[in-house]
Amino acid sequence: MQTLGNRIRIGYKNSIFGRLFNTTDNGKGRSTMLIFAVLNSTLTLLSGDIFYAGYLTLYNFDISEIGFISTIPTITSLIGIFTPSILKKLNNPKLSLIIGRFLRFTLGVLGITIAPMIVHDKATLMTIIVIITFTSSILSSLIEPCYTEWQANFLTQDVRADYFLVQGFASALIAYPVSMLVAMSLDSLKGQPEQLTVMIICRFVAFALGIIGTLIETIIPKYSGYKAQTKKIDLKNVIVAPFKYRPYLFTTLVYLIYLFANSIMNPTLNTYILNVIKVPYTYPQAINATYFLFFIFFGKMYSKLVKRFGYYKVLAALSLIQGFTYIMYAFVTEENYMWLMTAVRFSQHCIGVGTGIIASSLVYENLPVVDRADYLMFRNIAVQGITLLAYALGNYIVAVVDKMGASFTLFGIERTLYGTAICLALNGFIQILLGLCMPLLVGLINKYKVKDRKVLEVESELLGAQIQNEITNVQNSEHNKSKESKQEEKTEENAQNIQQ
Repeated sequence: MQTLGNRIRIGYKNSIFGRLFNTTDNGKGRSTMLIFAVLNSTLTLLSGDIFYAGYLTLYNFDISEIGFISTIPTITSLIGIFTPSILKKLNNPKLSLIIGRFLRFTLGVLGITIAPMIVHDKATLMTIIVIITFTSSILSSLIEPCYTEWQANFLTQDVRADYFLVQGFASALIAYPVSMLVAMSLDSLKGQPEQLTVMIICRFVAFALGIIGTLIETIIPKYSGYKAQTKKIDLKNVIVAPFKYRPYLFTTLVYLIYLFANSIMNPTLNTYILNVIKVPYTYPQAINATYFLFFIFFGKMYSKLVKRFGYYKVLAALSLIQGFTYIMYAFVTEENYMWLMTAVRFSQHCIGVGTGIIASSLVYENLPVVDRADYLMFRNIAVQGITLLAYALGNYIVAVVDKMGASFTLFGIERTLYGTAICLALNGFIQILLGLCMPLLVGLINKYKVKDRKVLEVESELLGAQIQNEITNVQNSEHNKSKESKQEEKTEENAQNIQQ
């Protein structure tokens, strides 16, 4: 008869958590990835997002200045082309990644927190924040692709969708309630000096979470090394590699279109919500705090839909629906936000569970095994480039439209025209267009899977040789251990004979 403990162990082993998080090397890797993802989501909400917009607003930065600061990380994207070379040359990869992450959090979180305490001239402070943001973004562009290339080994096709489902749920379950408590504190202190004090404390906590998460994510998993196919890794390899295997190129294109749409309004949205729609901090955080519930109700459904219909068909359907919600978002005002913004955001929560799983998984979809760092770096540069383009377009629209001060009449009510509202509507139209064009993009992906099959064949040969080398190394190691053991036994036997 099985004991309760055995039943629990068997139940866990057979559950989704048992398959994802176990004592295997991949299981340990996914476990540490999950811990860092939860801590990173929490620190991002505490030191970024709407709290960061509010933090800069308290130091008298306007919507255009905050939009420009938010654009800086995308400018540093080209620095990431050196990541493959870094991966190959690191003598102690784990220590190097830890130091890089430490410096990134020290500058990006701690530096921006301390700078306003020392510098009081706004122009000088703006310059310092721009320099700090630029430097920390360079570090991020160099370090984060190293983690992605390493951790791709932990996320095999059979567990990828389930892992991102659990990661999204866990992050929402912990990060959003924490940010909700902070938002309540900030709203209760509105207009008081203590509001800034709470924000500063949150940023120090965020820094600590980043350091703890980095240590856990980097030290525990086994570093598998960099699998290079080419002898020399340079910019040419990064640019040319995806054109050798075009299914990954078009998979990246799908994600870039989706990302462009969702990035247009990002630099100014939080400032727009706070200063134009005039919502309290608690309101958006209360909506965000319910996000984990949508993972409970819809997560398993989306996981099954993805496994049945594939990433592209599900993303196409969701993009069509989500596009209309962003068009509605453009009409949210101070008078109607309680019902219209609530309806829009809850609809986007429902859709976002699916798009979040798919967007995270597309990083690894059609990703070749060999020279992964080159493919991932190409993707990273493309992502940063398209984000920069979207941010620049969004900032330009906001600067021009808000300066015009134009107005329009809707349902007999005169309303002021804002650039961020136009960006929201533009997001919606692009997502609808993506949904309609998805069959064409999928056709191209399937077409080139057949044409570019030789790349996969080369990969299979290289991977097979690598596995065979690993087996040989293990066999040699075991043989050496056996010889050492016999030698030790013989030595002990000789020692006993001498003693006798």
